[in-house]
Amino acid sequence: MIRKFRPEDLEECLMAMPIENWKFVDEASYDESDQPFKPIMMISHLSELKGIEIGQRIKIKAFTHFDVIKSNALPKGFLDLVELMMINSKGAYKTIGCHLLEEKKAIYLLPYLSASDATISAMSYMKEREVDFDAYTQNSIQSICRYDEILYEISFNNVSFDINIFDTISCELENETLLFSYYLGADVSEKGIENIVFSIMLSSGNVLRCSNFERVLSGHSWNFDDYLKQELKKLFYRKIDERGKTKYGSKELEIVFDCLIWSTINKMKERYA
Repeated sequence: MIRKFRPEDLEECLMAMPIENWKFVDEASYDESDQPFKPIMMISHLSELKGIEIGQRIKIKAFTHFDVIKSNALPKGFLDLVELMMINSKGAYKTIGCHLLEEKKAIYLLPYLSASDATISAMSYMKEREVDFDAYTQNSIQSICRYDEILYEISFNNVSFDINIFDTISCELENETLLFSYYLGADVSEKGIENIVFSIMLSSGNVLRCSNFERVLSGHSWNFDDYLKQELKKLFYRKIDERGKTKYGSKELEIVFDCLIWSTINKMKERYA
């Protein structure tokens, strides 16, 4: 059985299918002592899988190394995210593509991409295909690539915010603990919130873009009264209903809302108002 493979070019890489059998790594940073269950494919030398294009949309080839990304003039929130991902990954896996292929590493990446209206493309031997990013982030079971594809490019809005928060929250219910991660980006003033984006990775692995919250909170003063809380709670329940049946009752959902939504925006108010 092949344990390590270095394709001569992108064509040879794409012919070595099914892609789900491979672990993609950066050749220069690969540690021989790291022996994953899947065979290794060295791809860092393939120029077609690396590169950055900056415009109204930022386009990054999926296996561009984080060190290269950091050297570019990109939104501060994204550069903060790259720093987080570098801390939580081995040298051989320091690319966006590696993080997207391993959901346990993408707890902040997926919320950020969701909040930034991202699109992702995958490449097979025959053609390039745009991944249905919304469908992927709403179904944690679905694979981001088909069996004969490799991640190719990530594109997202070139927008910077004054505030960029990446965090993980634990909600204690009666019989279980739920873990959530989220990204919140906002422009604020002494009067209130000027603009905000907010996206959450649920404990199931699905990602929830809180666009309805964004519309309510953008332009809102720092007066977070009970009326605002009730309006956001209604929107939260409605969003959960849109996703189908939930195993949680109203009391449990209220706990989740309080610790995840209400406490998050109040922490922002306490820090920046």
